[in-house]
Amino acid sequence: MNPFISLQEFSYQSQDSFILIFCSSSPTPPTKFIPRSFFYVVDDNAAVFTKNCSCLEIDDDKTIICYDNGDLHSACKACWGFKATGHDDVKVLLGGIKSCDKHRINLVSGEIPEIKKGETPCLPFNEAVAMTLEQFSRKESYAEQVIEAKRLNIEITDAGGEILSQTLIVKLLKENEIEYKPNKMTIVHGKNAFYVGLILNYLGERMISVVLEDTTGFVSAKKSRLAPEYKKPEKVTSIDPQVNRKCCGCSVF
Repeated sequence: MNPFISLQEFSYQSQDSFILIFCSSSPTPPTKFIPRSFFYVVDDNAAVFTKNCSCLEIDDDKTIICYDNGDLHSACKACWGFKATGHDDVKVLLGGIKSCDKHRINLVSGEIPEIKKGETPCLPFNEAVAMTLEQFSRKESYAEQVIEAKRLNIEITDAGGEILSQTLIVKLLKENEIEYKPNKMTIVHGKNAFYVGLILNYLGERMISVVLEDTTGFVSAKKSRLAPEYKKPEKVTSIDPQVNRKCCGCSVF
């Protein structure tokens, strides 16, 4: 499933089919937002973030569309939080607020309602989807490729707001020193982990996990590692027990 929706595609959608959520790491509501949006604070603290995601009360019958000011960090992080609590139909609106005028998306001012949240967690949070730094340090294994997404300068949409081809996106990833082997279990960490993780989803990868916390300074020999290639075992020739057997009690071979 494509985790992204372009502003061009969004402009044709009926708002009755989705829940629109403005995501921000700041508790201050936005001055402008897309009509009928809800406000959600994406906490930087991993423990608070996971608890808040587990407390949210969201209609599962509709597509969740996350957006932010345009840097995609808060929207992509929220998307992973929703995925970790069992919401499968979640998308990130590419471009965010900063590109709405260009694509004639109407913005309004005023009070934006916060998304409904319960007092206690009611949804389990799947750490196989999004994990803390502590869980990451324990969870690394030889079977997983680990990608550090620390450098990223990628726009995956063209001038018209449409998503680029997968071939071109793979090329852009390589230019940003992000290489991966397809169809492998993958952990993505670093400053741009949430965005890169969703890009890999878009490219068809399904076994992706992200690390919720900043891993700057995290010391690990495995922090950026591609999964090893499978090596076919060497053929072992059976040994005839009658060959090269020494006769007991004598020196004859």
